[in-house]
Amino acid sequence: MEQHLPQITRGLLLEQAKNGSWPAVVALIEKGESIPFDIQDLRCVRYDLSPRPLFDRVYVKELVAHLARLGSGGWQSSSIFGNLTALRLARTGMPTALVAEMTCSWVAKRNALSERQRSLLKIMEQAEGRGVGQDDIATAWGCDPDDDGIYYRLEHLRLLGLLEKSQGLIARKMHATYSLSAGYRAALAAEKQG
Repeated sequence: MEQHLPQITRGLLLEQAKNGSWPAVVALIEKGESIPFDIQDLRCVRYDLSPRPLFDRVYVKELVAHLARLGSGGWQSSSIFGNLTALRLARTGMPTALVAEMTCSWVAKRNALSERQRSLLKIMEQAEGRGVGQDDIATAWGCDPDDDGIYYRLEHLRLLGLLEKSQGLIARKMHATYSLSAGYRAALAAEKQG
């Protein structure tokens, strides 16, 4: 907070008064400077430009810790430009309904799935983050591994961002493995905690 600009302090105080809590801000203050008394309870990283702390990433780690605490408290930010993912997808010429389906919440995506799709996703959830081959998924689902239907269902779940796909060579044959996406795994973990 260079020079303790009064309009910044005033903006933070107004935000705190409006919401009843401090806004999601982490102040950066050079060591040796004092912080204005009215925002002294705000999250703050006191830094200097000495080479050792910069090299050891001391201030980066401190900032990341503040942001992690904000995230664990349920704070979420929204872009001033709106849903950037939806805007990018819309620019590709995708149909509006498909863009809406791809950018909705994890819960909405899961609830919109058919029973068969949901049962397929349940098999993947039970794999607990391990990659599972299409043959194994087909066997667990009770169908022929060469069934095109399972491939298209898996790809649909991947398109929605619920699954990730990787390919590898097994016994001189390319095999695809599917696993839960990192974002969906994080949403499931948050569901279990909350």
